[in-house]
Amino acid sequence: VDGAATEHEKATLLPPKVESPALSGVALFKDITNNIFAGLLCGLLNLMYAVTFASIIFSNRYLSPYLHVGVCCQLATTVLAALVTTIGSSFDIGIAGPDPHVTPILQLTALSVANAVMFGSGTTTDAANIPDVLPTVLFAVSLTTVVTGIACLLLGILKLGRIIQFIPQPVAAGFLGGCGFLLVDSAFRVMCDAHFRLDSLLALPHDKALVLIVGVNLGLLIFTIHLNFPNFFTTFLPLLLVGAVGFVYVLFTVTRTTLDQAEAQGWLLHRQPDTKFWELWTSFSFSHVRLEAIFPRELSRISAALIVTFVTVLLNAAGVELMCDKEMNLDRELRVAGTANVLSGCAGGSVGFLLLSGTLLNYNAGATRRLAGFVALVMYIVFFFVGAGSLAYLPKPVLGGLVLYIGLYLIYEWMIKTCRRFSLGDYIQVWVIYLVIALVSFLPGLIAGMIIAVSSFAWRYSRVGIIKHVLTGADHPSSFVHHFYEQKVLEEKADQVFMLILRGYIFFGTSGSLHDFVVQYVTDRKNRSQRMKEGRVSVTDTSTVSRHPVRFVILDFRLVDGVDSSSVLTFAKLKKFLYAQQVSLLLTNLKPSFESELRAQSILDLNKEKGIDSTPEPFCTSFADLDEGLIWAEKAILRSDRDIVTRAHSRSVHVHLHEAFSEVKNGELIELLILISDLPSHAPHLKPLEQYLENFSFATGAVLFRKDDPPDCLYFICHGHVQIRIDILKEQKVLQTLGPGTVVGEMGLYTGMPRATWVEAKTPCIVFKLTQAKMKEMEQKYPQTALLLHRYIVRLLADRLLRCHKELNILLE
Repeated sequence: VDGAATEHEKATLLPPKVESPALSGVALFKDITNNIFAGLLCGLLNLMYAVTFASIIFSNRYLSPYLHVGVCCQLATTVLAALVTTIGSSFDIGIAGPDPHVTPILQLTALSVANAVMFGSGTTTDAANIPDVLPTVLFAVSLTTVVTGIACLLLGILKLGRIIQFIPQPVAAGFLGGCGFLLVDSAFRVMCDAHFRLDSLLALPHDKALVLIVGVNLGLLIFTIHLNFPNFFTTFLPLLLVGAVGFVYVLFTVTRTTLDQAEAQGWLLHRQPDTKFWELWTSFSFSHVRLEAIFPRELSRISAALIVTFVTVLLNAAGVELMCDKEMNLDRELRVAGTANVLSGCAGGSVGFLLLSGTLLNYNAGATRRLAGFVALVMYIVFFFVGAGSLAYLPKPVLGGLVLYIGLYLIYEWMIKTCRRFSLGDYIQVWVIYLVIALVSFLPGLIAGMIIAVSSFAWRYSRVGIIKHVLTGADHPSSFVHHFYEQKVLEEKADQVFMLILRGYIFFGTSGSLHDFVVQYVTDRKNRSQRMKEGRVSVTDTSTVSRHPVRFVILDFRLVDGVDSSSVLTFAKLKKFLYAQQVSLLLTNLKPSFESELRAQSILDLNKEKGIDSTPEPFCTSFADLDEGLIWAEKAILRSDRDIVTRAHSRSVHVHLHEAFSEVKNGELIELLILISDLPSHAPHLKPLEQYLENFSFATGAVLFRKDDPPDCLYFICHGHVQIRIDILKEQKVLQTLGPGTVVGEMGLYTGMPRATWVEAKTPCIVFKLTQAKMKEMEQKYPQTALLLHRYIVRLLADRLLRCHKELNILLE
């Protein structure tokens, strides 16, 4: 019975084990058929993309004769990207190929390098430079691809895929929208060898205008179907492309146009020799590469390609996650893309990686396993080794219409739909970047995007307050428990200490507001104090505000993530202002790097003795933590009232005892100071206390009691200082520092619980010990004396609790 119950409990507690059922013969055949069909469909589409992107990159007049070379390079990219992605992607049905977003950048690179080679340093072309054009362009494109691949590979290895979260989405949207416009412009150049400008289009001859009309209508038709019938788009697209190719050739038949005439009229690409890839590389010579045409002018475009690739890889992966409900490993995708591009660049190819459109087409076509990717890969390899000359028979309107559709889709996706996701300010940023790319060029758009991103970050972050808490010495005293008379002075003048607990990142946008806040606060306090001295402020008003001018400004950096070097000048201005006001500036919890910068600029006092007992009061100094700075400021306040402090230490013991046990007025705590000598005759109720106290001396570092020791006594501190330490995360932290006239160990004596802290002598100490046994004996023989002692300790504990409660309320506000 027990065994059955145990099995039942296991079945109840453990989730059911789901096993994927084995496919039947018919289902398996259907699944394989779907994967083969999806692979053929994606392979055909990617081959068309390869030819299209090659025609874009090699569209200028110096490179168009080498279009067959561009097709070979794009096929190399397609093969290598598909091979690495099919094997290594975290998504089984991922489809990879040349990237349409980077293609416009590569086209600009090819054009710029070709012009630099042809013109050299002059203003006219030199025919002798023609042999150097193709090698230099291929080297520039390959270099861009390799650098991009290495960068992606390193980012993936360092697991920085989630860095995409730090790229402002409006900037990414503007970049991708700008790429869409460049693709639209490239589509027009593919179809009619003219830019997407009104003057260029009006000057088109009749034949090219007809080609453009057919291509534009095809692109608009594909785009419209995608918007209105997204669920059927993957089925319509291959049929539409095949139908478009058939329509053009039917048009040739009806008009009796030969292939040569169609090529001359701009309907077909220029037929190129059917060059094999290995033939290309055997004829390639590095001696014809003109490095001066690449460096340093193309470094900006290489950087642009790197950024766009990085953003696009991660956005594509994120899009696949969303559309296919599949979680992807972004770092793995970066490593896969990096490996594919390094191999592609070494083979002379361009940038390629996981394609969102191809992957979605594969998914919607019924692909379920990596078989679809391998089928597409076989198609690429066949054309790669057999030759891609037959692809030149694809009509320009079909290729251009396909590129136009991609460009329009990017513009719609990132420029139109984003108006629902972005605020007005962010949406304006998107359009500014887009317009700069469209009207000027990609590089100025990239620079504009970076400037907008930095400016937007600075403006928005400057609106986030870096001041977490505004406190005074009365709100947040130090952990040092002072002598009774010193404590009374501090309670009166603790508002001379002004503290700001800072947070976040301090840079030029936030340090200015910090400077203005401190200046305003110090000035207001000084003016109010002056009006109070002149009797121009009522007593009612002074009851709720600080009455003394600020003498110490403490800025705590414990919660600060970082400090920009540009803010050093702001702190120099703040020091200058506080110096004129005779106010000390104390900086606590500084990061070592920022502290070094402040010292290098002579903002911090280099000659300051950093101990809390140092006598000079520098105008600007630093401390390891907030408590150390507070202790220094409190002692500086006490040093300015030497008469009271001296009187506190020189008065006779009987006065201390009498005041320590007297009634508390106005809720103020009276600290206990025991200095054993002749007890006063006018306080007979205190005299019995003397016989129960034992005198002890402790050297520096001596332990009064340890954690978990039995609570058998308490100590009255006569001379010196002791520290209370607590164990936090295997380290000891100072909880309080106690001085003459204070008591330690009373909590355990009353609760009977083992010691929760360590207490050791910070300096040589003289203390008086009252044991638990002596306390009980005094309660029996001298109950009035014991009662007064109990009343004092209860007040002491209550006051400490009230101070903690007050400070907690202030921090929570």
